[in-house]
Amino acid sequence: MKIIFFLPAGVIEYPIPEAQQAAFHFGQIATQIRMAGYFMADNLYLNHAYIVGMSFSPDDAPPPLR
Repeated sequence: MKIIFFLPAGVIEYPIPEAQQAAFHFGQIATQIRMAGYFMADNLYLNHAYIVGMSFSPDDAPPPLR
């Protein structure tokens, strides 16, 4: 499971930690990023203003074509 962030300079794939996968909800993450103005995880900080788009990819599915 991972979140794919589309940025002006490229793409960042963030694997969702196993401990968080059972309670993971993509809509809630997107809402939290919008409200807080950023996404932050271990060694990763993304300002909302620079996130062009987001996508969710389960382990067994390829990311969508753009």
